[in-house]
Amino acid sequence: MDIDTGKEIRQFEGGRGSGLFTVAFSPDGRAALSGQGNTAVVLWNIETGEVLRRFEGHTARVWSVVFSPDGRLALSAANDGTVRFWHLSLEALFDWIDENLHVREFTCKEREEYRIEPLCVGSGRFLETDA
Repeated sequence: MDIDTGKEIRQFEGGRGSGLFTVAFSPDGRAALSGQGNTAVVLWNIETGEVLRRFEGHTARVWSVVFSPDGRLALSAANDGTVRFWHLSLEALFDWIDENLHVREFTCKEREEYRIEPLCVGSGRFLETDA
């Protein structure tokens, strides 16, 4: 709705919900999240009215949604007593994985069994190889 004229600008269709219970706007104003009565969280493109993504996981009405300050993540709370954390784009998910990934060091036995280089030699030292 245009605030100055009161005229409708766009209808957002496609939420497939049984009612809209909450809306949050992204920090950059380009997207919105809606909490639906059918347990879904829907990410909308504000300019086009297009559904960008649907997030499923709650088992009851979604009563509250909020964007993170950078707009890449969101939280939703529902009547099922859960709060869910959503990565709004795959790029954000991959960035989070890169930032938080921890891979433990393989043992010499595992290196030998799975042929993971560098291999170990008798005393547990790594065997230098010419690749």
